[in-house]
Amino acid sequence: MAERGAAPSEWVVAPSEGWVAPKGLTPDGRVLASQGHRLLAYLIDYGIWMVPNGIIGVLLLVTFVSSLSFTGDFSELNVPVVLALYAALFALGLLRLALEAEKLTRRGQTWGMQAMGLRAVDARNGGSITRGRAWARTAFAFWVSSQVFGFGYWWAFFDDRNRALHDLVCAVVVIDER
Repeated sequence: MAERGAAPSEWVVAPSEGWVAPKGLTPDGRVLASQGHRLLAYLIDYGIWMVPNGIIGVLLLVTFVSSLSFTGDFSELNVPVVLALYAALFALGLLRLALEAEKLTRRGQTWGMQAMGLRAVDARNGGSITRGRAWARTAFAFWVSSQVFGFGYWWAFFDDRNRALHDLVCAVVVIDER
């Protein structure tokens, strides 16, 4: 047992976060989620949301193709339908943002994380993440981590605690509960 103020010998010091457990563990001894399990959880979530996105995409394609005239222009394009479909895509994106943020707030899990036995927790104390942090993490993942070839997600392969960029920014770690 370490003295007060000292960490066990196998722990390392991270100045901004205090004592940190050995690689692969949280300070309270829980196992961090691997990059592979996190990737599978992401792919499950992505697949779930691709169904409605794909349906709207097909409807957009049908609308554009059916409006092509023999001259190759879109003179018969039904603009209100196209605008409605783009509005539906936007609304679907907002719905995904809201559902995933609220699922993280309530249980610390998206559907994919739940299927893989993973949970997002506060990196500082291992507890549940707050609503504000869940929304920030989800929004950051949508609008920053996923940009430039998913750079923010690839970050997990270089971080010692397998955190994606949105986890790092919002002080979150993902643990494996299996």
